[in-house]
Amino acid sequence: MTYLKNYYFVCIIFISSFAHADIISYDGCKTKLAQILTPEWPRSNYQGYSIISFKINEDGSISNSKVDESMCAMSRDENGSIIFKSCPYFKGVSIAASKYLKYKPPLNESNVACTIPNHRYKYNFSLYNIKIIDNNFILRDEYQAND
Repeated sequence: MTYLKNYYFVCIIFISSFAHADIISYDGCKTKLAQILTPEWPRSNYQGYSIISFKINEDGSISNSKVDESMCAMSRDENGSIIFKSCPYFKGVSIAASKYLKYKPPLNESNVACTIPNHRYKYNFSLYNIKIIDNNFILRDEYQAND
């Protein structure tokens, strides 16, 4: 059993937030996510997330990617909510993976090509929970307590 647990840890599960909903900008420009690449796991044992922002171009490609946030899940507060701390671990792998994001060519309400500036996308990095919704990370001590 210990061998399988260690193997599971080495194979690290990563789930990114995959948005199926339409993306609509303030001026009515509309698109959908068409392609995503799962980032490599960073050289860290931390869990957390990164938020990147970028421009969605007329052809659905992206440009001007930058990391707005990179946060590590540290512990829980008295209400059970995850406490996050700013950390650098997810920045590089998020930017690298974002180069492969592709959207359907955005169109406005008149079906004219348009762009969407400052769109944000969130990558989740989780060791123990395969579906992250509302930052419901499972912390290492919680995972080990369930053995």
